[in-house]
Amino acid sequence: MVKRNTINHKIIYFCLLMLGFSLPSFAQKSSNKEKHVTIDFTLFPQTRTTVDINRIKTGTVNLGTAIQSFSEELKYGYFTPDLRVRDKDVKLIFRYYFVPELRIQDEDVRFIFRGGLGRAVDLNLVRSNYDASFEVDGSIWIFDLGLDWFFDLEKIPNSIKGLEYDADFSRKSAGVKGWTGVKIGSFTRNFVMVRVGKGYVTTRATKKFNVESVNTEPFDLYREGFQTESASLEVGLRQKRFGQNLRGVANLYQRVIDSPDPLRFGLNQFVDYKLEGTFEVVPFLSHDFFRVLLRANKTLGDRDSLMFSSDPPDVRSIRNFSDFKDSNLQIILRLAF
Repeated sequence: MVKRNTINHKIIYFCLLMLGFSLPSFAQKSSNKEKHVTIDFTLFPQTRTTVDINRIKTGTVNLGTAIQSFSEELKYGYFTPDLRVRDKDVKLIFRYYFVPELRIQDEDVRFIFRGGLGRAVDLNLVRSNYDASFEVDGSIWIFDLGLDWFFDLEKIPNSIKGLEYDADFSRKSAGVKGWTGVKIGSFTRNFVMVRVGKGYVTTRATKKFNVESVNTEPFDLYREGFQTESASLEVGLRQKRFGQNLRGVANLYQRVIDSPDPLRFGLNQFVDYKLEGTFEVVPFLSHDFFRVLLRANKTLGDRDSLMFSSDPPDVRSIRNFSDFKDSNLQIILRLAF
């Protein structure tokens, strides 16, 4: 098991390293027109990193990375048709992914809401996701206070097929976190912000047997709670035609009630590091409400937090133009007002 003081040192080194890379960009002068409201729509890829479907079928999601394999990349689509064949039943299923993001911000206050739904077909099983999250930050002078919250729900009908019954799977997760830190600059122009925070995450999975002529109630597969400690660094830069944003978050998760055996009940403590870099382009200065974003995400460390919510796909190296399609570099349409 990783010791807590070792993890805390890693978090500090992680934030200092990111700060060193970001300060040269922060020193540049901002010249872009301020926008206070933006709406983002992810165009490509319609992919998320989530829990492997086989772990859901076996009911071992809460064991996390204590046993392999745990994660997979799940492909959605813009109302993409897909044939689902189960026994002699053939249905036309439409895959979709619609999770827009709304930002409202001025110099010292920022509100971010993200939410929507998606559906995909995975090993002939339909996986439906519903998620929502919000972040709010406010600063007085250089001192910042923030709060974020998320909710995630996944439903998989007939996740287990038996001779006389089917079973539906469902998992719900929610979390809240409070932040405090220092912010220098303006959210609508250039800024650098360093924060630390604490929070709580709860997750629950149920299974409901569908037996003919019998009314059954769902029962718990697991119900877990985790305390969280986090440190983050974010840097934003605005120019006339371009904008950049770099965010890094280190998270430590500690199970509220320790499990006596990680191989039977999951890890008691794990840590991850989430990196996100965004490059914004304004193609037409005369119509600067229309913008295009390129975003790269990378998660280092443990992936056990996938039991709570899905992640964007990890970016892959691009050595030539043919690698771009499979690079998992996100292309996002932004409308700014």
